[in-house]
Amino acid sequence: MQSFGPNIDALLSAGDLRGAAVALAAQGELTRARELFERIGDWSRAREIANTQGDRLSELRIALRSDDPQRASELVAALHTAERTLKEQAAELCERERAWSQAATLRLALHDIDAALRLLQRAGDHLAIARINEQQGKLQAAVQSYRAFLAERAAVEPVAGQSSDEYLAALRGCARLLLRSGQAESAIPLLQAARRLLLSGDRDAWRDARRGALSGVESDLMECFFSIDEPGLAERVFAQHMRWQTDAQPAGSAIEYLRRRVQVSGAALAASRERPLLLGRYRLGRLLGAGSVGRVYEAEDLCSGRRVALKLLVLAGSSSARASALYDRFCREAKTLSALRHPKLVQIEAFFPAAGVLALEYMAGGAVHDAALPLSLGRVRRLLLDVLDALSGMHAASVLHRDIKPHNLFFDALGGVKLGDFGIASLKDLGVTQTEGLVGTLAYMAPEQIRGGVLTTATDVYGLGVTAYQLATGRLPFAGPDFLTQHLHSPPPDARSVLPDLPQPWALLLLRMLHKDPHERCQRLDALRSEVAKLPVPEGLTRSGPEPIPPATPERPAPDVTTALAAPTDTERAEPGVRIAGTAHSEVFVGTDALAGRTVLRERFASARLHSDLGAAQLTWLRQLAALSGPGLQRIYSIQPTVAAPNGERSSALPSEPAFTEVEFQYIDPAASVSLAELLPHERAQLGRVLARLRHAGVTHGSVQRALARTSGHITLLLHACGPLSWPGPVEDPDLLEPSTIPEKPHKE
Repeated sequence: MQSFGPNIDALLSAGDLRGAAVALAAQGELTRARELFERIGDWSRAREIANTQGDRLSELRIALRSDDPQRASELVAALHTAERTLKEQAAELCERERAWSQAATLRLALHDIDAALRLLQRAGDHLAIARINEQQGKLQAAVQSYRAFLAERAAVEPVAGQSSDEYLAALRGCARLLLRSGQAESAIPLLQAARRLLLSGDRDAWRDARRGALSGVESDLMECFFSIDEPGLAERVFAQHMRWQTDAQPAGSAIEYLRRRVQVSGAALAASRERPLLLGRYRLGRLLGAGSVGRVYEAEDLCSGRRVALKLLVLAGSSSARASALYDRFCREAKTLSALRHPKLVQIEAFFPAAGVLALEYMAGGAVHDAALPLSLGRVRRLLLDVLDALSGMHAASVLHRDIKPHNLFFDALGGVKLGDFGIASLKDLGVTQTEGLVGTLAYMAPEQIRGGVLTTATDVYGLGVTAYQLATGRLPFAGPDFLTQHLHSPPPDARSVLPDLPQPWALLLLRMLHKDPHERCQRLDALRSEVAKLPVPEGLTRSGPEPIPPATPERPAPDVTTALAAPTDTERAEPGVRIAGTAHSEVFVGTDALAGRTVLRERFASARLHSDLGAAQLTWLRQLAALSGPGLQRIYSIQPTVAAPNGERSSALPSEPAFTEVEFQYIDPAASVSLAELLPHERAQLGRVLARLRHAGVTHGSVQRALARTSGHITLLLHACGPLSWPGPVEDPDLLEPSTIPEKPHKE
C-alpha cells in the first residue's frame, strides 16, 4: 500500500484527521481525502470531492448518510437517464441504506413495478402506491391505498384552507376512481370534503391558485349527483359553482354545463387517432363502428378485467339544439338500460354522463348486420325466439325499442342473439303518440311510426318482420330508396318470390308481421313466440334470381346511420350544402341531412338534363344501385324530384314540374380516394366481389378507374358523379371483370 508521506503520517499519528484530509486533497489523492472527510462527518467537503470526481454513487451515499433527503432525491432524479447498470447499483445502495422511497423511484425507472411497490410499502408511502396502482390500471388497489393515506393524514392534516396539495389530490383522486367504478355515492363525501377545504380560509389565497381544482371538484360532484338521479342537488352545486367561477362561460343549468364538457371532450377524442387509456379505466382497442355523432370501441375495463363495448358521444360541429337532442338521447339510452335487466338484452356496465361515455356488454360475435346473408332458416328461427324474449321483457316494463334492425342485434360467443342500441327507446312509451318527428330507421320503420301515430307492441313486431325477411332472403322487403312511400302504401312482398321452396308457415307469418294495419299484426308476443317455435326449418332451399353476395370482408362495414332524430327546419331543407364538384350534367354538394342526423353528399341534376333517353337511363341506373346497397358500395339514401318554391326554397310537395332531381348519397371524404393501381391484393378481391354483385344484377358501373375510396380498411365503389350521363360513349361492360382479371396497373380503355 502506498504511504501517505511523512507529513500525513504525522498528522494521522497525532489524530489530526481533518489536517490529513486537507493535505491529501492538496496532493490530489481525492478518494482517500473523501474517506477521511466522511469519517469525521464533514459531509459537505466529502460531497464536494465526490462531485468533482463525478462519482455519483459516492455522492448519493454521502447524501443518504448525511440525512439530506432533498439532495438525495435530486441525485436519484438525475440517475433516471443513466445506464441500467448504474441505476441498479444506485437502487441497491438505497436499499442498503434503508432509503426505501429513493430505492422505489429507481426501481420504477428500471420498470420493476412489483419491487417498487414493495419498497413503498416498507416506506409507508400510501399516496405513491395509489398513484402507481392507478397508472397500472389496478383501480381497486389504488382506492384502498388512497383511503389508507387519507386515514393516516386526517388526524394531523391542517384545515382552514391550508391543507396540503397532496391531501387534496388524494381526496379528489380517490373520488374520481370511485365515480369511474360506478360508486358515485362513496365518491360524494370525498368531493364534499375537498370542496370545503378549497372554499375555507382566505378566498384571495385560493382564488387564483386553486380555482382550477375547485372547478374540477364541483364538476365531478355534479356528475355524481346526476349519476345517483339527484338532479336537484346537482343544480344547487351548479348555482354555487357559477357564483365562484365568475370568469366562466355562462351556462343555464348543470346539465347544459355538463353537455358543454361532453362537446369539448368529444372533440378532443375525435381529433385523436390513438387514445390508449380513457377515464383512467378503459384501454381502447379496435374501432367497432363509427357514425356522424359517435364511435364504438372494443375496450378492456381495467377495473373489472372484462372486455366492453365503449360507446363515445362526439358532439363537435353540432348545433346547440342538435347537441342537446343527441345528449338527451344518449342519456336516455343509459337510463333505459339501467332500468332493464334481461338475459337477451345487451347490458350496461357503466355510464359517465359528463364524459359522454357508455360502457356496454361486449358481444363477441358482432352485429347480425355484419354476417353473410341470407342466414339459414334454423338460425333465423333462433334469432326470432331470442329477440322475442328480449321484447317481452322490454314491453313488460312499458318500453318500446322502435329501431329493430340487424344493426342492433348482436351475436354472443355461443351464437345466441341479444338486442341492443336503445338510443331512441324510451320508458313508458306504449300506447302514446309519437311527437318527436321521424324516429327510427327508414328501411325498417312501421307505417304508424312514419305517420306519427300511436305506438304499440306491433310497432316493434313490424321492425322484426322486416329484419326476419331480410335475414331469410338476403334482401329487404322494400328496396327503397323511397322507403316512406313503400312502407306506407306498397303491399308487403311474399318471401316465396325469392325463396320458392320457403314453407308456407314462414311466408304467411312474415306477411302478417309486415301488415300495414298494426291491429292485423301479431299483438301478443307469447303467441307469436309459440308460432315461431313451431316453424319448420328445411335445408337446401332454392332461390329465385341472383344469389345474394356475402360481405366483401370479415371487417365490420360502416354502421347504419339512417336513423332520424327530428324534423328539419325550413332553412335546413332549403340548403343543399357546400358545392365541392361539378360535372357537365350535375353539381355535387356536401350538406347535412337534418332529418336523419348525418353528413351527406347531394348530387343535383337539372330536370332538362334528365329529359332524354340518357337521362332516363341515369335515373334507372341510380334506382338499381340504390336497391343493391351493401358492403363496398356507396349508399344512396334518396332520389327526390324537387321544384322551386315561390320564396326560392326547395320543396318536394308542390304539384309542379320538377326544377331538378336531387340524389342523396352516403358521405365519403374526398381525401379517401384511391386509384386502381394503389389497391392491395385483398382490396382488389373486395372490389371484385362488389363488381360480381353488380354483374349478377345486370348493372354496369362504367367508371371504376376514377371512383374508388378506401374507408375504414375496405374499398368502397363511389356512385356520385357517375352513371350513363358521365360515360363518354357506349359502355361494353368495362368493369364487369372477374376478380382475378382486375389489373394491378391502370390501363388505357
